[in-house]
Amino acid sequence: MLLRDLDPATARRVLQIYDGIAQAPWFNRNRATEWELLKLVLRHVARDQEEDYLRKLCTREAFERFCRSA
Repeated sequence: MLLRDLDPATARRVLQIYDGIAQAPWFNRNRATEWELLKLVLRHVARDQEEDYLRKLCTREAFERFCRSA
């Protein structure tokens, strides 16, 4: 899925989920993790799953991959 191929509603979904995760205090934010997070969200959004499930799925996977170490 390419960003330019997203319809406006799907683009909003991607942005909302991405922003929610990227702003979380546990997210280890840098250029590489932001790019990987975007790819993660796009991959799951492409499967057109229910909104709440999609948000939880992306958040869980992002937490496992990008959580800051203590």
